[in-house]
Amino acid sequence: FIIAQWSLAYIDFGDGNYMYIGRRIAEGGVVYRDILAPQPPGHLFLGALIWKIAWLLRLAEPIFAFRAFSLALRLAGFALVTRLAWRVWGRPGTALLAGAIFLWLPIRSWWSLGYQSEPLEIFFLLSMMLAALRGTRGGDVTAGIFAALAGLTNATAAPFLLAMIVFMLWRSPRRAVWMAGPCLALAGAATLAL
Repeated sequence: FIIAQWSLAYIDFGDGNYMYIGRRIAEGGVVYRDILAPQPPGHLFLGALIWKIAWLLRLAEPIFAFRAFSLALRLAGFALVTRLAWRVWGRPGTALLAGAIFLWLPIRSWWSLGYQSEPLEIFFLLSMMLAALRGTRGGDVTAGIFAALAGLTNATAAPFLLAMIVFMLWRSPRRAVWMAGPCLALAGAATLAL
């Protein structure tokens, strides 16, 4: 789990590419104008922030800032899956087993080792589900915000968001408005800003 990630080698092309794009943004490059990028901006701007933190800390090998972030994100995903499973099944053993499966056998396991957009997208989608399960107006607004962040991280989140909005329109139109409103507002504002 850790040894595979704690390395100066790039895991694959995407791993190195996203770090490079983040560095270019941190140096003042404008994404989609000066730098070609295959993803929505969330993951890319986070990469720029990681570069800036690595420079502030004067890390000899800034790649380790990305590796530390990736490990922390995996552990946060473990915590979210465990919490979600506990909420669904109500049994600590089952919840820990679900979290362990996520931690040791993640979706697209090769991509989860490097700085890729999928682990961050999954983190936002899990956070969205937990917030929506609260069943409160604040939870619905929070779910909408996490939904937008997922979509701004990786375009593959769009079908999940569409399914959530359609389901909520059918199940509870009022809740759908509280989820879709912040989601569309944040995604629209980010699009206009770019």
